[in-house]
Amino acid sequence: MFRKDDQIYEAQENGEFVLLNLRTGQFYGLNHIGSEFWKLLFTTEMNEIYQYFEKTYKADPVIVRRDLEVLLSDLIRNGLVHRS
Repeated sequence: MFRKDDQIYEAQENGEFVLLNLRTGQFYGLNHIGSEFWKLLFTTEMNEIYQYFEKTYKADPVIVRRDLEVLLSDLIRNGLVHRS
């Protein structure tokens, strides 16, 4: 599982999240898919998240896994989330 960094402020506008890293002052915007991922990330196991996106968007499992792993790596690299 993952946890949101305690120095991240989040706001939701029209179903999409805007994140502010209070340590760095950097803003991050998540599109609709990224925002869905953000909501699931802290309460759902990764395999379940992959299955959700595969089923919901009728997407190729390889592409779903690759794209979500890239997004997760970006979130970790930018200090927005941490492994629990």
